[in-house]
Amino acid sequence: MDIFTLKDYLNPKLKKIWANYYENENSIAPMFPECVLKNHVLFLSLNPSLPSFVKDVEYGFTQSNPWRFLNSKISYEENESVPHFKNFFKIQNEINEHWTFLDLLYLRKSKQLDIENSYKTQNDRNFILEQAKLTLDLITEINPKLVIVANSFTEKILHDKKQTIFNFNASLDNDFVYRYKNIPFITRESKFLGSRFWDSEKNKNRYENMIKEIQRVLEITNKTSP
Repeated sequence: MDIFTLKDYLNPKLKKIWANYYENENSIAPMFPECVLKNHVLFLSLNPSLPSFVKDVEYGFTQSNPWRFLNSKISYEENESVPHFKNFFKIQNEINEHWTFLDLLYLRKSKQLDIENSYKTQNDRNFILEQAKLTLDLITEINPKLVIVANSFTEKILHDKKQTIFNFNASLDNDFVYRYKNIPFITRESKFLGSRFWDSEKNKNRYENMIKEIQRVLEITNKTSP
């Protein structure tokens, strides 16, 4: 496994972003996992959200104790992880690929609606967009085999054409693979993956279509990779 440690890469950049939007270090520190895998399938969610019973939340402009690495080479139960990641392990059984994950954002909001409301104001929108740009830069650094966008608001932020902080100019190639800087992305089929209704019978076709698209893109990617 080619492991990319995130603390030294992210903290200096996040410190600048946080300092631009907070007057002091009493804010909840930006959050991220301790590392990510390079050249693997990457699930991209929205933001870190800790359970309400967690008491040792860090404050300040940097994070000294990143989250524990989530290891796809052992089971969901062995990871002792939160339910959010359960679907990723389920998909792994279908595609036979190990994976890693990132969140688009680093701020903590326990309810997605809070982020959606913040995005309606210019200052908060810029705060969110600067974090998204950083994550896109990070994605180009780790060069994933495929990015599976697992949240509908993540897709909305990436495709916001009214902003100028980053340019997510992804487009279809000759194989109808959606690429950003030559990195394959799946958004349309997977963007509702984080919904609690994902496993319902109503969404069975959506799930099957997503698996087929992931398999199709991986087949193309695996043929062209060194």
